Amino acid sequence: GRVIEQQKNLYKIASETGMALAALAGRFHYSCIGTEDYPAVGDFVLYRQDGASDTLCIIERVTDRRTSLKRKAAGATSDVQIMASNIDSVWITTSLNDELNPRRIERYLTAVWNSGADPVLILNKADICDSIEEILASLKEVTAGIDVHVVSALNEEGIHELKRYFADNKTVAIAGSSGVGKSTLINA
Repeated sequence: GRVIEQQKNLYKIASETGMALAALAGRFHYSCIGTEDYPAVGDFVLYRQDGASDTLCIIERVTDRRTSLKRKAAGATSDVQIMASNIDSVWITTSLNDELNPRRIERYLTAVWNSGADPVLILNKADICDSIEEILASLKEVTAGIDVHVVSALNEEGIHELKRYFADNKTVAIAGSSGVGKSTLINA
């Protein structure tokens, strides 16, 4: 199955048989040294049905990750947190307003390149921007070599161009600051 949601000590898994809630096998839990060893959203896992429960599954192991988007875990530890794994592309989403920040885009790009996934820049809220060409020109150095899409998720302009990223069952993650229109983009 594939982990689609992570809660404190439980995971939601999607598989051919549907959705299931899962916990870690005791020996798997005790073999984990750091946070990177635990399942993350996007991981493919081997699991079994818990004999004592009709609804809970037990995760026995995580298969090898193809890609993993990481950040430093919260707190004073040097642990790394896997935000998502086995992703084909990450849509770095920002809005075409005063909040657009090339340095922030560079930080996202670095994280995505380090993950092994393909970065894609989504410039959202084109419907409220009068200077799209100037913004694209100012980002040219930062965005060299990556796909850039100008969209208005609210009006669904440019959305059809994004569908190709889902071909062949590809997995896409969406990253960006609060208020850039990630939810509207997903809904579109």
